[in-house]
Amino acid sequence: MAVKTKPGRKEPAPGSSSAIEKFLGLPENVARRRFNVEEYYRMAEAGILKEDERVELIEGEIIEMSPKGSLHAGCIKRLIKLLNRYIGKDVILSVQDPVKLDGLSHPEPDIALLKYRNDFYAQGHPTPADVL
Repeated sequence: MAVKTKPGRKEPAPGSSSAIEKFLGLPENVARRRFNVEEYYRMAEAGILKEDERVELIEGEIIEMSPKGSLHAGCIKRLIKLLNRYIGKDVILSVQDPVKLDGLSHPEPDIALLKYRNDFYAQGHPTPADVL
């Protein structure tokens, strides 16, 4: 489906923040306060973000995750079963756990294959260097 725009106005690039704002129906050029990973965790510790809230920090913005439907959950379970057959003992299969990408992003991917660590990442979330 083609999107009509005013003459001389370009559509925002897919994935850009203005494209996301347009998709969500938000006004463009609204000042936003971005949060870093440490602030994000302090908000959780203070009870501002509840432990059972499905949110993740993406590029400094707290994004509400969509609910997991049964089809999504079933696909993840099938993938877990399949991967468990083939991954070796030097790999940790991480399911919907945080990965600290940088100081502003802390997503929770459905599946991540991680380098083995004796503490199973109890001392700190994995970083991109830990993801296989």
